[in-house]
Amino acid sequence: MKKQVESISNEEAVGKTSSCSLEVSERVVDPDLLKIVAFTVKESHTVKEISEAMGIPIAKAYSLIDWMEEHGLLVEVGKVRTALHGHATRYISTVDSGSIVLENNRLVIKCHHKDGGTKVYDTYLISNEKKE
Repeated sequence: MKKQVESISNEEAVGKTSSCSLEVSERVVDPDLLKIVAFTVKESHTVKEISEAMGIPIAKAYSLIDWMEEHGLLVEVGKVRTALHGHATRYISTVDSGSIVLENNRLVIKCHHKDGGTKVYDTYLISNEKKE
């Protein structure tokens, strides 16, 4: 079952952001996550292929790929036969390009998807609220 990527058109993205937690922001800028996005932009790969090619431990690769699929950064595109385990799922990135901007205590991450839509993650790094 293919997961539909939630995205908005470039016109809708202007001035429109979605709030996200610091955890999401930290995940999106994880070097290993960025390696996976770059490796799967043009060609689909299995978790094992991604792990070996990118030098990411297999357990971390599975964890990142699950998170990326849940957040619409990767999609499943089919299965391939393997010698040992029978079948392995192939994944490809939905991201065409992106940008990361840090300004005035805000981290804004824009992911431009291959379908023409844009997902914007926006978070304050330090809360403006005073603690009592």
